Amino acid sequence: MRSRVYQRGATGVNANMTPMIDVVFLLIIFFMLVSQIQRARLVDLTLPEIADAKTDEPARESVVVINVVPQDREGAPYRLGTLDFDNDRAGLDGLVRQLVRERERDPQSIVIVRADRTETYERVHPVLQAVSDAGLTRVQLLTLTEDSER
Repeated sequence: MRSRVYQRGATGVNANMTPMIDVVFLLIIFFMLVSQIQRARLVDLTLPEIADAKTDEPARESVVVINVVPQDREGAPYRLGTLDFDNDRAGLDGLVRQLVRERERDPQSIVIVRADRTETYERVHPVLQAVSDAGLTRVQLLTLTEDSER
């Protein structure tokens, strides 16, 4: 009697593509989510332009960006990352609490306030007050220089 394990002849090799397809789909989903998160951090604004910048761009790991959303756009007037805050006492208190968390995480954080060039100081001042109330002391107002890109 012959063994069935050692049969003579050509053997077939089958490649299972399912794991590779799963990995590709997971990578696609990951990159789609990352691009959405990055887009939520910055609001499309027309920043004021200056001729001579006096500060350098800060290190990326210690930056907190607050956007003053223009009045003609839907949503809350202030955005920190993906979080929106209203221009009322509850919204500004929430902004202060979030900034305190950022300060506790890194006391040397630099706060960058981005506002459209058409915004009035009355809309920017509550953000600066919230930064002060949170105990953060390093604040920059973001502008464009003549040779910078948006």
